[in-house]
Amino acid sequence: MVASIPWLGNMLTKYRTNRSGYSGTYQLADEEFTRISAEKHAKTKTLRQAATFALAVLPAMTIPFMLKKGMLNGAASKNNLLKWFNNNADKFDYKDSIYMSRLTALAMWITSDYFPYQLACRDKYEYRDTLIRGTSIGLVFWGGDLLLKRAFSKLSDKIFKTNLMNKSKNRPYALRELKNYQNINELKNLSLKTIKRTQNAGVGLYVLNLGIIMATLGFGLPAALNRFLRRKVDEDKMHINSNNCFQLEFPDVYKNFKFK
Repeated sequence: MVASIPWLGNMLTKYRTNRSGYSGTYQLADEEFTRISAEKHAKTKTLRQAATFALAVLPAMTIPFMLKKGMLNGAASKNNLLKWFNNNADKFDYKDSIYMSRLTALAMWITSDYFPYQLACRDKYEYRDTLIRGTSIGLVFWGGDLLLKRAFSKLSDKIFKTNLMNKSKNRPYALRELKNYQNINELKNLSLKTIKRTQNAGVGLYVLNLGIIMATLGFGLPAALNRFLRRKVDEDKMHINSNNCFQLEFPDVYKNFKFK
C-alpha cells in the first residue's frame, strides 16, 4: 500500500491535468517541454513498477525468515548475519503489540517509500528532487534527530550543569525518564534544584530540536529545491531555444541534424 502511493499520485495528476511529466514543472514550462522530458522515463515504466512491487514485498519475504533462523540457530552459528539477528531480534518486535519498532519501520521505509518514490519519477527533474528530498528527510528521521539531541544534551550538561546524559548508557535521557527520575539511580539522589533545571532543559531542547528540523525540512529544503528546479528548467529551455534558432538560421544545411 505504501509503495503504491507515488504511482497512484502520478495517475491522479495525469487524470486531473491531462499532462505528462513532473507536475513540479507545469508552471515553469509548456506541455510539450514536460512531455519530451518524460519520454525517456515512460519507456521503462512497466519495469520500474515491477521493481517497486518486488521491493515492497521484500521485507515480508526475508526478515521473518532471518529472525526465525537467527533466534533458533544464530547463537551457535558461524554466520555473522544470523548472529546479528539473534542479538537484535527484540528490536524488530512491536511495542505493546501496537507500535512498530524503529528498525522495522526503517526496513519498510527503505523498500516501500525511499526507492519506490524514485522509481515512480516521471523525468530527470523529479528524480533529482525526490532523491535529494528523500535522502535529507531520511538522514534526519533515521538518526539525525538523535545526533542533534545528543549534541544539545552534552552541551547543556557542560554549560548549564544539567544531567541530561545517561552516563552509563552514553545517551540522553528521554523526557519520560526525567519525569520519573526517582526510579533512576543516577538522578534520584540529585538536588531538587538540579532535577528541575534538567527537566526544563530537556523540554527546551526538545522544542529546539523540533524547531530546527521543522525549519530545515519544512521550509529551507523545499525553498532550496524549488530554486534549483527553476534554474535547471530555465537552462534547458534556453538550450532548446538556442538550438531551434540555430536550425532556423541555416535550414538547408542543418535540416537533417538532430540536436540533443
